[in-house]
Amino acid sequence: MFDKEFWKDKLAGAQARLSHLENLDRIAEASERGAIALERIASALENGAAHTGNGAGPQAAVHNLDTFAGFPCSEIVDVNGLPKFIHAPGGQIAHLRKGDGDRWYSVFTGRDDSGKKLYERILGFKEGEPVPAIKKATPPDTSAPAPAAEKPPPPDNNPPAAEAKRTPAADPALLKKIHAVGKDIYGDEWGQTGPHLIESHTDGQSRSSADLSQAQAEALLETLQRDQIPF
Repeated sequence: MFDKEFWKDKLAGAQARLSHLENLDRIAEASERGAIALERIASALENGAAHTGNGAGPQAAVHNLDTFAGFPCSEIVDVNGLPKFIHAPGGQIAHLRKGDGDRWYSVFTGRDDSGKKLYERILGFKEGEPVPAIKKATPPDTSAPAPAAEKPPPPDNNPPAAEAKRTPAADPALLKKIHAVGKDIYGDEWGQTGPHLIESHTDGQSRSSADLSQAQAEALLETLQRDQIPF
């Protein structure tokens, strides 16, 4: 005999389980989307800028990341050394998936009319097919920039003291008189005492009478003619 209530309860239980599975599927989809969003945020933080999402090839906007088969990739790898995800064109994250020995990366694109998930395969490798190695990122250049070339100093229109016009020398007759008085006072020692006196009267600039100015020569002669000659 057909037990209507029995099968009614069975149908209700099946519908409840189906509803539960659908809810789990929606939760899984939401979790996947949330994980993708988190990975995008982490990648943006890692690169110092958000993805542009312009849809042009493997993202050139993702800087300073390791690359796998030309795609910027995660630093986290599986037991076989394959990155957990790659950055697909358009700023999407393509996750590593496996089945029947094959390995591939695909992005979730939505659902069809029946609710089935749809994925787009970005990169794949058949079972036994060799995979490329991960290419490590080039560290950023932290070296200091070359110093700018120094500009040459402006021309000095003021000649140095050595090139300045020299003070007119003392009168030759006055210089002759100085040597005569000096020899008269010091005798043979004038050859040593004379340069010392000349140096003291030229503020240490010279020991030759030829460099004496008229005023310096007159002061020296006055010193020689004193009763006591200062040393």
